[in-house]
Amino acid sequence: MSIGSRRDDMYFQRPNGVAADGFEAIDAEPVAVELVMVDSGGVEALRFGTPTALGYFKGITHYRDDIRASDRMVHTDGRIFQISSYGDPDNGKRHRLQLYLTQIQ
Repeated sequence: MSIGSRRDDMYFQRPNGVAADGFEAIDAEPVAVELVMVDSGGVEALRFGTPTALGYFKGITHYRDDIRASDRMVHTDGRIFQISSYGDPDNGKRHRLQLYLTQIQ
């Protein structure tokens, strides 16, 4: 994360067939994420027959190797984001983890 950037507290969640909503928290404490909205060019998707605007975001956090594309993130304000893709933006230095997220709720 860069100095002066906005810090959002978020939880990583992993799919779990036992939990009520199908996901369980990976961490007990929220992680700091630099969350920035990505311009999607006004893309709308059809959901249940009606157009729905999707929010696309890029998140940067400290590197970790236990994250998968099937995981999701939940903001402390209640917004839910599905991880679309992720990777190491530092060419293998393993300092930061870059996530591309789609806001689903």
